[in-house]
Amino acid sequence: MTRIRLKIELNPGGVGVRLDKLAKISTEVEKFIRLLASDAGATPQPGELLAKDFYDGSFGSVIEYVHNVDPSAAVKFNQGLRFFSDFGPDQYINGEYSAATVRQFIDMGTVIDTDEVVKLGIIDPDAKDDKADWKSITKITTLNVDAVFNQEYNYDGALQGKLGTWYKDSNYFNLRELSSSELVKCFYSGGMYDQIYRLFEDKDAVVNLSGAIKADRATGRIKEVRVHWAKSYPPLSDKEFEKLFGLAPDLTGELSTSEFIDKIRDGDAEDLH
Repeated sequence: MTRIRLKIELNPGGVGVRLDKLAKISTEVEKFIRLLASDAGATPQPGELLAKDFYDGSFGSVIEYVHNVDPSAAVKFNQGLRFFSDFGPDQYINGEYSAATVRQFIDMGTVIDTDEVVKLGIIDPDAKDDKADWKSITKITTLNVDAVFNQEYNYDGALQGKLGTWYKDSNYFNLRELSSSELVKCFYSGGMYDQIYRLFEDKDAVVNLSGAIKADRATGRIKEVRVHWAKSYPPLSDKEFEKLFGLAPDLTGELSTSEFIDKIRDGDAEDLH
């Protein structure tokens, strides 16, 4: 076991630091460290990060999580510090870090002035404190992350869900996406009105649709879909569910799930063996 540790310096090269600035930056950095440590597999709570070994000049100290962690958690934590500290305009955010952690790193920038630097000293597991790998965080660093985090991306894809509200005087309806339970706004062209109308003949139907999807790049959350094709299916009865999912996982073979359901409903399940 080991400890999550790092060093921090505010106003490096200066003489002291304003007390109000110390309070604001310390608060935001503490939140970021806890969230990043959680992403790494630790469970720090407020009050469990200890600042110690202060030194003169600009504000500087060692920050340590008061509980032991698995070395892999400390390694992943340090990887996160390097990832965010070195973040440039051409990078992208992967799924290693939660949306809350990314947002908190961005929020750090709101208390860092344009001419200020927050230095973080990354200490590898069981290394000595004087072997820290120093990184600098500026407002520009946080803005680089902010620009990517709020960036959307578009792709053609498909999703499945339960019907929500349909605004007939508009050109969209809401769909409750099955895998995430998120509400997705689904836009359609005027020529699809009759097709959309038929979807709502059974409000409990499961809808499969495809189209141009707009999603959040950082979280992958789907924001909206421009529908190209849509079809609804009545919910499976208990007997149909057992017939479909009580068999081998590869039962559908080359058929899609929707095609396989149609086969079952048409009484052709024997032909699928």
